[in-house]
Amino acid sequence: MARFAGPGLSTFVTKMNAKVKAIGASSSKFFDPSGMNPKNTTTARDMALIARDAFKQPRVVSASQSGTYTFMLAGSTNV
Repeated sequence: MARFAGPGLSTFVTKMNAKVKAIGASSSKFFDPSGMNPKNTTTARDMALIARDAFKQPRVVSASQSGTYTFMLAGSTNV
């Protein structure tokens, strides 16, 4: 999603890091949106805070309860 829907990867990751700090996940630092970069750091506590905030979104809840999920990006085809 970060590659297709937003202002670019670096801006997306900057916003992602600002968001986790805003919700109190002060021990987390992300270098990519996928979570696969070995430089990414977090704690179990921070991941719980991130998950709690994410699950406030009905679409996240719905997607997490489905075996598959299709979403549309503005101006593109199904991803």
